[in-house]
Amino acid sequence: MEPPSSPQSPKEGAGSSQGTRSAQKNPAGCMIGVALVVVVLGGWWLFTQLQFVALPDQEKKFVSTVDGFIERYRTGNAIEKRTLRAERRRALQQLALEGQITNWVGHLTKIGTSLGDAYIAVRLEGSKPIYVETWNNLVSDHSAATLISTTSSLYQKIAACHENDTVEFSGQFIVNSESADYLTEMSMTEYGSMTEPEFVFRFSDLRKR
Repeated sequence: MEPPSSPQSPKEGAGSSQGTRSAQKNPAGCMIGVALVVVVLGGWWLFTQLQFVALPDQEKKFVSTVDGFIERYRTGNAIEKRTLRAERRRALQQLALEGQITNWVGHLTKIGTSLGDAYIAVRLEGSKPIYVETWNNLVSDHSAATLISTTSSLYQKIAACHENDTVEFSGQFIVNSESADYLTEMSMTEYGSMTEPEFVFRFSDLRKR
């Protein structure tokens, strides 16, 4: 036998009844709330899309070119891999990246110092793991001169940044027409160069976006 249910107090019944009547009488308020949520979420989606679309055309072409070889290299056989690296070299040369790179966008992934001078790495926006970075020691950097001097204005700008910041930067790739990649790349192995490339870069400007 079930125990008798406890009687509902007049106040409880009235409150429940009033809440039901209020929701029934004000469907417009509920709809406005839903509409606001949709607008906010839609605005955020549009913002993220515009962030990507706003990338410089030159950066988009570079990322698309390098990304296009990553999966092909991972799944290719030994002979195909050797051919793909040579094919990528030609593709990079055709992009004509010898001049100044301006206002590219990426995520700051590494900040450090070598005898005071700064070294950094930036993962390019919208890419699989493609990095542009300075050398991290004077021996490797003796001819490229990518380390950032403590006396430069760029050094002070980097000091105000943190790892994982989205940044906008300018500078130059280090071209090496005799290398296997055309642009100087610091990976120790061919696999690293083709699947997670680290292109040496001389930064002239960088700021948090």
